[in-house]
Amino acid sequence: MKKGDLRSKITERVALEMEKQELSLRDLATKSKMDHGNLSRLLSGKRPWALHHIEAVATGLGCLVSELVSDYIEVPVVAEIDKGGFPYTAIGGTPLDYASIPRPRRTGRIAEVIAKTYAVRIKDDTIPPFAPGTVLVAEQESHDQIKAGDMVFYCRDNGQGSLRKVGFENGSVILTSLSPGVEELRMPRKHLNLCDKVIFVKF
Repeated sequence: MKKGDLRSKITERVALEMEKQELSLRDLATKSKMDHGNLSRLLSGKRPWALHHIEAVATGLGCLVSELVSDYIEVPVVAEIDKGGFPYTAIGGTPLDYASIPRPRRTGRIAEVIAKTYAVRIKDDTIPPFAPGTVLVAEQESHDQIKAGDMVFYCRDNGQGSLRKVGFENGSVILTSLSPGVEELRMPRKHLNLCDKVIFVKF
């Protein structure tokens, strides 16, 4: 599903609910505690839907976020990554783009899942087997789900995030780089909390 298709689906569902509830644009803006102009740009496709927009509109319509986002979510592409990594501090900043992916099948509030999810795009050919343009989607606070063989983004002391493959040995965590010539890292298992599990790869 293309990015524009997903945004159109959200807009269609909002418009349908507005029609059912006989709400004007101004009515929904008031109920959602949103600026009338911003809501107008969202519904006209001139501005992308972000999580806080969807949450506000869902509250205004009296429905769940999951009823608006369908089976796909848009994940912010926060940075590009190469052999040297990516600035982990980019997470939460202005995204480069958005990637549409199947909605993760998790228990709990879908809004919380979306809020913890971000994507990083492969910049060049220094991270085999991934080609430039491949998007890797990760979930923050997912260290309790990490198993041997999983890929993770690991935040180093210098603030750089690096893509690693996870292994375990004698109570230690081994993080192996996918890039040739990069030294593996060994650390206590408790340091898994510095890792975000990669949950989806979009080629």
